[in-house]
Amino acid sequence: MWRIFCSVRTETRVCQSAVLRAVRPVVDPLVVSRWPKDRRALDGMINKLGAFNSRIMRDVRIDMNDVGLDVVKFTFVDPIYAWASTALRVSRCLPLHFQFCPLYNPNTHERLYGSSVQCGKVMEKSCDRVQSRPVYDATLRRGPALFGISWDGGQASKRRSYTPIIISVGNTDSASSDTCFCIGYLPTLRTSDSDARRILVQRCIGSILKVLDTNSERGFTCILADEQGLESKWHLYPVLARVEVDTKERYKFFGCSRQRSCGIGSGPRRGRSALRNCTRHSLR
Repeated sequence: MWRIFCSVRTETRVCQSAVLRAVRPVVDPLVVSRWPKDRRALDGMINKLGAFNSRIMRDVRIDMNDVGLDVVKFTFVDPIYAWASTALRVSRCLPLHFQFCPLYNPNTHERLYGSSVQCGKVMEKSCDRVQSRPVYDATLRRGPALFGISWDGGQASKRRSYTPIIISVGNTDSASSDTCFCIGYLPTLRTSDSDARRILVQRCIGSILKVLDTNSERGFTCILADEQGLESKWHLYPVLARVEVDTKERYKFFGCSRQRSCGIGSGPRRGRSALRNCTRHSLR
């Protein structure tokens, strides 16, 4: 039924109802009683199963009482679904890499990096981690699902100020925006305190990473297309391969307390020194 409906899902409801009624006489007598007579009956069957959005959306309540604020509701798309749906779309036009393939200079035999994601250290470590995971279905192909997460700490446009949170597929060499999926936006606070906003950012990102950590041991099953365009099932294990954060957030929240250089200017310098501590961000 779903295969027939998907073939006409872009048509009008009248056309879809006509196709369902035309196919009904040739349906197997064992299932004809469950075959929908029109689009309205099909909608009723779907509603009994529950809304699709409720299955892929996650709601988290973030406690901000420690900074004098109320509880904040954070809604985002499940990052596993976001990665799987984006990877399926990308795999139909670009190759995805799930195996580590080192590259060497043919003359000097030195290890080369940067030519492809499958030649890098991230893929090497990720493949080693997958090998240590138990095999749940030997018929499925396995590999690491490289996740990238980033957010825009500034203003996304000149008219409005909002912070999109992006999940990206890291198993491709493409830098196209087609490899990205916006899973949500940072909630707004009733305060202009920048430190409170940074705390909210970290807790929102932590809620997303908690989903990846929950699925890191058992992995997840998805459908991807190969180079011939044939779709098949994969059992992948999420690996956080890239996180883009602002310099101040990296300094204050990610443990870089002994940072020796700074990504942004901090006033006049007396020459360049690898041993001099950078200016503390809290004193700027």
